[in-house]
Parts: sequence; structure tokens; C-alpha cells
Amino acid sequence: MGRSRLSLPLLALLVTAGCDDREAVKPEQSAADAGLDASAPLDAGAQPDAGMALLPTAGTWRLAMAFPDLGLRLGGVLGIRTDAGRLHLTLALVAPDGATVSDVLAEVADVPVGAGGDFTLAIEVLTIPAEFSPTGGALDVALTLDGQVRGADFLCGAATGNVPALMLDLGEGTFGAVPEGAGEPPDGCEATPVDPMGLTVGGERPARVLLPAAYAEDGPAWPLVLLLHGFGSNGAQQNSYLQIGAHQDALGFVLVVPDGTENPDGERFWNATPACCDDFGSGVDDVAYLTGLLDEAEARFHVDPARIYLVGHSNGAFMSYRLACTLGARVAGLVALAGSTLLDEADCATADPVSVLHIHAEDDATVPYAGIDRPVDGYPGAVETASRWAARAGCAPDPEPGEALELVESVPGAETSVATYPGCQGEAAVARWTLSAGGHVPAFGARFAETALPWLLAR
Repeated sequence: MGRSRLSLPLLALLVTAGCDDREAVKPEQSAADAGLDASAPLDAGAQPDAGMALLPTAGTWRLAMAFPDLGLRLGGVLGIRTDAGRLHLTLALVAPDGATVSDVLAEVADVPVGAGGDFTLAIEVLTIPAEFSPTGGALDVALTLDGQVRGADFLCGAATGNVPALMLDLGEGTFGAVPEGAGEPPDGCEATPVDPMGLTVGGERPARVLLPAAYAEDGPAWPLVLLLHGFGSNGAQQNSYLQIGAHQDALGFVLVVPDGTENPDGERFWNATPACCDDFGSGVDDVAYLTGLLDEAEARFHVDPARIYLVGHSNGAFMSYRLACTLGARVAGLVALAGSTLLDEADCATADPVSVLHIHAEDDATVPYAGIDRPVDGYPGAVETASRWAARAGCAPDPEPGEALELVESVPGAETSVATYPGCQGEAAVARWTLSAGGHVPAFGARFAETALPWLLAR
């Protein structure tokens, strides 16, 4: 295992768990080469008689889609033909460089257009090649565009979809399209793009702040959960995968969702430990950055400083442990999924008890359950990691077994064994949940948030 891949991009991992690799398209292929024949429409730009639906001008169109819940935008090329009130469309994607266009990835014929210009374009499987995927890996997506012909030269509407491999919902997206050469399309029916950030802390390096519906400055102080994504992913994707934000109204907490910085390969990371994941030596001080986010959130929002929690996956789990080692008792508890702590116990500065729930799959091939026995950039395994934090919390050294849990939706039965360390100091608690299967990115569905969050917030 290369140390630069301690956590692959989130959605790419999901796809490798449930989809076959496809041959990549040639990135240099143009829209014309891809079969977007603007010169031979069925009804070249003709408009219907009065009382019939308005149809778009036939030809090659540029498409923009935005999925604010994931902080994601995609560019595309539509080939449009019209015939008797119906649309015939092909779809290619535009690479992040804004110029390279893929082969035709989907073709849909006989799409009816209603009298009000409404239409629905449904693509059951859109296989996005690695070169055009936001994750850098091949991606199978189900996509639906519920749109409206606003004029002969403008289409827009709502975009929805999911990644079936992990039951990951793309959220409520938008799209807009204009003919080639008409300028950049807006990614929705409004003239300005959707701002996916909303309320933030962090200044020039913003992190989203999501408040529960019942939040009020004059009410009780709220717990705060800081969510740390895996290597190559981002905060919005991590939130969608673990469904943390979906439970904040029911469980009652403020959620802060930051992004790591990008390395020269465009992969977001946290500079957590020598093992993970500042592979290009940027030296970014993420401990200071994340501490600053907590300082600002406590100053601006009605947050209970005694109830600050961390949830981290892979590189984010490494970062959670690093932050707890620095901040000590300021962190009431953390949940670490598929990660590890510092290699040298002496490098963990705090002696304060911190509640820890370590979750790890035995078949994790990216961050092995047994750890990596290597100087400098190695790390302890799941058992050793939990044992260290149990000792720091004054718990007994031998954990007690608990009732097995059903966490992974794709694995039948109660696949997760529970080990809890008894006799911890004060209100501290330390536990290790071991998945018999599930890999590095287990298909939890809602079960992670429904099970791990109540454990954490009870500390």
C-alpha cells in the first residue's frame, strides 16, 4: 500500500465496491467527434404552431449542473434534435479543464415536452470515465433532469440523482443549458450560480456551518460536531456519505464541515501525522486551522464548550486523533472510522481523558486493521489505538464484549463486534467496534449516524 493513498476519493471507492472498471474514453475527442451532429437535426430549429410546446434550437448546447449538498459542479455538452414536440438528446461531459469533451455517455430519444415547456430526462446509468469524474475514478450515476424550455436558447431546471453502489443521494441539484457559443450557462434557472457554502466560519478558507432547525441564541447551548473527511474527498461528500447532517435536527447539534487543502494532484487532505497525508510536504498547519474554526464557532454561535466532538474518516480519523492529542480535554469525544493515531505514543501531548469510539473493518485494505509496522510513517492498529486512549482515560486494560451491531447494510446479520473498556475516569468512555466486513468505505446507509452519533453525544 502506497502511503499517498491512505484514503482514496470517497465516491471513487464507492464505485469500486459495486461497479466494474470501464475503458476510459479518449479525452481529446471533440464534441463533433462524439456524435453531437448539429448540422442534421430532425427539425432544424423549427418552432411549433401556437398552442404547442416551445422547443429549443437544435444543435450543440453547453450544460452546467450544480449539486450544492456536495459542493459539486459538472459541465456537459448536449446534442439536441427536435421532432413533433419531442426532444432527442445525447450527453457528453466536459473535463475540469473546461475544454476536453468525452465521448457520448448517454443518449435519450423521444422525450416529450409539455405545453408549458416541461420535460424529464432520465438516465438510469451514466458511467462517468475517470478522466471526467470529480473523484478521479470511474463513477456510475443515476441522473434525472426535470427541466423547462424557458426559450429557444435556454433550458434549466432541477437535477437529482444517486450513486447506487453506496445508496448515496446527490441531493437537490440544478442545471442550465445554452447553445454553444452563447456564453457560459448558469447552473440553474437563476442568473447567478448557486452558492453551495451558505453560513461559514474560517474566513478565506471557509467551512460550512449547519444549524439545527430549533437553533436559537436565547435557548440552551448546543453541542458542536466537527466532521473531517477522508483523503481525496471533501466535507460535503463526507457529510452525505455518513449522513451526519441528516440527523442534526433529531439529535440536536451544530455541525461544522471543513475541507482540507488541495495537494498538487488536486486531492484534498489533512496534515495529520507523518503517515497521513501531507505527501508533498506542504507543511500546512491543520491543527491551528481547525482549532481556529472551533474558536470562531464558539464565539459566533451558542455552542456548549464542554460538548465539542470530532467525527473523522480515514485521513480525517488520523486528523481527529491528532487534534485530540493537542486539544486534550477541550474535545469531549471523537468517533474515528478507518484511521489511526500517532505512531509514537510520546508524540500525543495530552494526558486528559477523551472519550473515543474507534470503528474499523477487518478487511480494510487501505488502512489495515492491524496497522503498519514501519518507522516514521507507520501507525498502530485498531486494537492498539483503542487501548492507548483507554489507558489515557483511566479505563481497565481488558475490554468487555457487548451485543453485536448491524452497521453495514450490504452485509447480512450483526457483522460488528463491540468491545468496551470498563472503569474509565469520570464520564469518559472508550470502545472499539470491529466490522467483520465492509472495507475502507463501508456501506452504512443511515446506520452509522443512527448508532455512532448517539454514542458520541452521550459523552
